[in-house]
Amino acid sequence: KGRVRSPAEENDTSSVALSNEKSDLIPSEATATRSRRDKLGAHVGHSYTLGETLRSPSHATIAAGRTPKRASEVVGRSLADNDYAFVKCAGGSFSYAILACRSEEYDPGNRSLEECMMFVLSNSGQTKTIKKSQWGTCIRFIKG
Repeated sequence: KGRVRSPAEENDTSSVALSNEKSDLIPSEATATRSRRDKLGAHVGHSYTLGETLRSPSHATIAAGRTPKRASEVVGRSLADNDYAFVKCAGGSFSYAILACRSEEYDPGNRSLEECMMFVLSNSGQTKTIKKSQWGTCIRFIKG
């Protein structure tokens, strides 16, 4: 309210409009702020739309960690709601997505709750949920 925007803010194109037709999980109707990782990607000419397949391995990076468990911890600490990343899809390819929320799901094998991240893959609301044990292998950061 009443705050004067700088010329840099006036010309800021770092937000993306998303439709809220089919899912309440998609960020607000108006816009979702792009993450710092997404801004880095934009500076080197990588422009992806939700659900688009990773075009080059040089556009993404794997979480650092010597073990899958350690890599999962790095991913967990590094991503926040509305951050962008590439997530592994059923065919083994990685698609551009936005982190909608975190939750816990019951794992009948371990008879315990496991933390999960839910990503939105399209403007129509297609989602993918990834359990913590898979974060290190199924999530790639955007490389700048």
